[in-house]
Amino acid sequence: MQERGFDYADPTAAISDPRWDLDTADVPAAEIDTARSDVRCKTSARYVEVWHEVEVGVQQDVISRDAERFASLATARETRLATARRILGT
Repeated sequence: MQERGFDYADPTAAISDPRWDLDTADVPAAEIDTARSDVRCKTSARYVEVWHEVEVGVQQDVISRDAERFASLATARETRLATARRILGT
């Protein structure tokens, strides 16, 4: 974003800029320009992909540390689905 003339502290700061009124239909040109620059920056940095990879890793770590609990949840879900299918006749 700096290359495009913006000075936001982190990748989530542009959307929460207090200049933007997210509850109005009127969108100023400066907000549109900022949003476009934000998307270009995040795309070039692979921000969403990297965030996703990190989030998946964190979730897999949590699951592996409590595998028994998550296996129990999966079994309970499958039981509920089987019951719903039986009731619905599908």
